[in-house]
Amino acid sequence: MNVNLVSYNLKVSSVVFKVWGAVAALKGIYDMVAGEPEANMFSAEKWQFVTYEQWLRWGGFELTYGLFCAAFGYFLYAVASSVKTPDISPGAKSEAVKS
Repeated sequence: MNVNLVSYNLKVSSVVFKVWGAVAALKGIYDMVAGEPEANMFSAEKWQFVTYEQWLRWGGFELTYGLFCAAFGYFLYAVASSVKTPDISPGAKSEAVKS
């Protein structure tokens, strides 16, 4: 497989993970600060079905998940940047052939 194609695919994947991680982390922060579950709109009193502590736990999970996705995106970018393109110029010998 072409090394440049692998590097390109890893970089595209890293962007997707970083964007998705940022969205999930921001949603987690929003849920922890100002958000509330949809169940609050349909219940007689707020926090009847889902307690505030459970909602904070869910927001913390979303924040952790988002940060992990973003970190994984940065890891993929580092791997893609470290992939070396082989020298395929005419007359070049590979490392296995050189002795």
